[in-house]
Amino acid sequence: MLKQISLFLLLNSFVFSAFSQSATLQGKVIDENKEPVIGAAVILKNKVGVGTSTDEFGNFSFKVPAEKPLVIEISSLNYKAILRYDSLAKDETRYVTYRLDEKSYQIIDVEI
Repeated sequence: MLKQISLFLLLNSFVFSAFSQSATLQGKVIDENKEPVIGAAVILKNKVGVGTSTDEFGNFSFKVPAEKPLVIEISSLNYKAILRYDSLAKDETRYVTYRLDEKSYQIIDVEI
């Protein structure tokens, strides 16, 4: 019985330590004029369901897995999406600034 309880506690400690292995990525998304990009999506491409969007000042903050390679996609309507690669240490908080360039559209003449 003591072995079973010890094994149970040991396994639970691994589960809790896996969830505590996180870091914080925070920062700002701006355009080429250094204006904030409101509502930009900042997501992890290699981790489904992890990400956030920027507030009215272009700021964002969210938890990311620590000590793992991160593929970060930043995108917004009318801007070219960008990918950034990073890795954060356990309990690290990193502040970054991402710049998005406007997406240009080519209009084709249509004659009737």
